[in-house]
Amino acid sequence: MGGLRRLGRALRTPTGIVALAVGLAVLLRLPFLHSLAFPDEAGLLLVAQNRHEGGGNLYGTLFVDRPPLLVVFWQVANVLGGIEAARVMGLVAVAVVVAAAGWVGHTLAGRRGTAWAALVAAVLVANPMIGTTEINAELLGAPLTMLSVASLLAGVRPPVRRPLRARRTFLVLLAGAAGAGAMLVKQNLMDALVFGATLALAAALAGRWPWARSRRVLALGLVGALVPIGLTLLWAVTDGPGLVQLWDTLYAFRFDASHAIGSVPSPANDARRLSLGWLAVISGIGVVVLVGGATLWRPLRGRDPLVVATGAMVAWEVAGIVGGGSWWSHYLVGLVPGAVMITAVTATRGTWARRLGATALAFTVASAVVSAGLQAGSARVRDAKPDRTEVVGTWLRGAARPGDTGTVLYGNADLLLVAHLRPGTDQLWSLPSRTLDPGSVELNRQLNGATAPTWVVQWFPLDTWGLDPDHLVMATLSLRYRVVATICGVPVYLHRGEHRVLPGLATPCP
Repeated sequence: MGGLRRLGRALRTPTGIVALAVGLAVLLRLPFLHSLAFPDEAGLLLVAQNRHEGGGNLYGTLFVDRPPLLVVFWQVANVLGGIEAARVMGLVAVAVVVAAAGWVGHTLAGRRGTAWAALVAAVLVANPMIGTTEINAELLGAPLTMLSVASLLAGVRPPVRRPLRARRTFLVLLAGAAGAGAMLVKQNLMDALVFGATLALAAALAGRWPWARSRRVLALGLVGALVPIGLTLLWAVTDGPGLVQLWDTLYAFRFDASHAIGSVPSPANDARRLSLGWLAVISGIGVVVLVGGATLWRPLRGRDPLVVATGAMVAWEVAGIVGGGSWWSHYLVGLVPGAVMITAVTATRGTWARRLGATALAFTVASAVVSAGLQAGSARVRDAKPDRTEVVGTWLRGAARPGDTGTVLYGNADLLLVAHLRPGTDQLWSLPSRTLDPGSVELNRQLNGATAPTWVVQWFPLDTWGLDPDHLVMATLSLRYRVVATICGVPVYLHRGEHRVLPGLATPCP
């Protein structure tokens, strides 16, 4: 009994509350640790594995339009064991999100704020219906975003006493560095920087801070942000491909990709847009934002600096979701920091606002628990019956020899990972193919080159998204390759200069 009482007292402390929330997030994520790699996970791991093999792209031979810090994560994961190591590292990232959320809540609203903010963070980063089972850029950027916001709020929390000024200076510097770090995981994750700049400006305009204090906070935040940005620029100049290539890959490409997405009508995109709206509601993240918007409307109109900064942060995150163009469910993970901030600020308001906030929080918790339970059961069923990617990849692994390379038209890098094949061309995703090589001229050149891939898997029709309009790839496949098997409806080509002993199909098609 004494032990239980001590445990109960511990769970009433901020540290105990955060520990409980971290445990909940980890528990909800555990059933998905050993799931097969998602295409993006596989593609990023392949980029990390081939990082030092030369080539004209930002990271060597293979093209990916993401900043260096994300690739560094996957390089570490590769050293530690691959996809499963990345999933474990994802648990650490989730723990940091929850702990930083608890820090934010405690700074703003004491124990209630700690509990609300940590709990909403825990269930949102573990709700599989918004793509949290995949280790994606949004999930890895969230810890840095939350750490940035938490550091800033702790650094500017009144009163400012002279003996603590050095510590507060460090916290604001850390806020800038962490905020920029999130941007170096995914280039649109600037929400912490938006929050900090808006808070400093809104506080000065509302007369809450002297302008001198706002300028100091902005200057310190900028100095902190310039540290990781400066290191990235230094890498690009000294060891990387240069500043022009860095800019073209991270930003110019995104503008071109937006045009490529909009230039071809896509029923799949329309379906995902509708699905994303429903997922935002039933996952609870949209409910938290909408309820918070309703309860915080009056202080927002009153130009409360904290509420204004939170609103700017959420607006930036929503713009990032809409501007992504493809409407993938994991885009919603980018809204988690904003939802945490809304929850923490709501915990500081009056009784009516807190009741509405508590209702939204309860709905979000229930959604995550139910979703995790249902999808864990579905995952067990899927694992018992391999999907088409696993069947084709396993067959290809049995047919290939060491040193063979392969390419999948157009995308699905997870198949290459299952097959244990090195990429034979420089594109692992469909969007870069559509953006950089819409006529498939470069792909055709690589298929005709001296290092042409040994295997080609025609996962999609050759003219998907209007690619290969002049039938160059079709002609090259006819001349230089031959179909040696059709696995689960997927044609598999082998280079005509190669001969392999082909295995039978060990697993039936799903």
